[in-house]
Amino acid sequence: MMKNISNSNGSVAIWLNQEINQGIFNDDKKYLWKKFKLFGKECSIVSEGTKVSVVLELGTTKEKKIITLSVEDYKSISLHKLILKWVDNKITLCVNNKYFKEVEI
Repeated sequence: MMKNISNSNGSVAIWLNQEINQGIFNDDKKYLWKKFKLFGKECSIVSEGTKVSVVLELGTTKEKKIITLSVEDYKSISLHKLILKWVDNKITLCVNNKYFKEVEI
């Protein structure tokens, strides 16, 4: 069941654990980590190889990647924390407690 997050402020956190999901950063691995409603649209956090993306309307003709990052230090760290925060129409992604990027949607 998809969680409905419709207010203009909020956050979602996920952990990418290589011990539980062995090989998650291999080129041939694709994962859907989280799916939720954001500003009335379906939002997904997905990974493909070492790239992790935040995608609106995944799998539709309206699909739009709003943030993509490459997990560069995946060999030295087995547990990665991603936090997606939003205030009004600004979305911020933090990875392993470090600011990564902010975008407006």
